[in-house]
Amino acid sequence: MSKKSEEKFTPEEWQQRFMAAAKVAQRDYCNIFEFWRACRLKACRRAKSCGGDPHPCLKRSFLKVPDDQRDRALARVIRATPADADRPTRSARQFTPESFYLWPLGA
Repeated sequence: MSKKSEEKFTPEEWQQRFMAAAKVAQRDYCNIFEFWRACRLKACRRAKSCGGDPHPCLKRSFLKVPDDQRDRALARVIRATPADADRPTRSARQFTPESFYLWPLGA
């Protein structure tokens, strides 16, 4: 683990790191579920990946995703978490896609 991950974070720093990691995790879910295919942003469709705010895409399309795909996506996001990630990052990347769908992160 990195030295910084072993240090204590201020509440503001924890929140900032968590929110940044949560945004990345949301984008990962959007890419795994290929929400870019129906995205309103041409840039996302052109890049074939999420390039905008992932939260509205999760809100709009998440309920159409089968349960087994949700479980596999969670496992994939957790596996992609760097081994030396700090605690706020690990915490955010362990959120299920349902949590991001239900919880208004940065909305």
